[in-house]
Amino acid sequence: MLHMLHDIFEYRVGHVADEKIMLRVAIRQEGSKIVRGFSDHA
Repeated sequence: MLHMLHDIFEYRVGHVADEKIMLRVAIRQEGSKIVRGFSDHA
């Protein structure tokens, strides 16, 4: 039982970490689009 809880906990922590990475990548992509937009108008 304890082992199963440990696996679930590890899976959840891994999942949260993946979501944070995905968010970071998405924010970086949006940021580069905005910067590119500014340099196009400059």
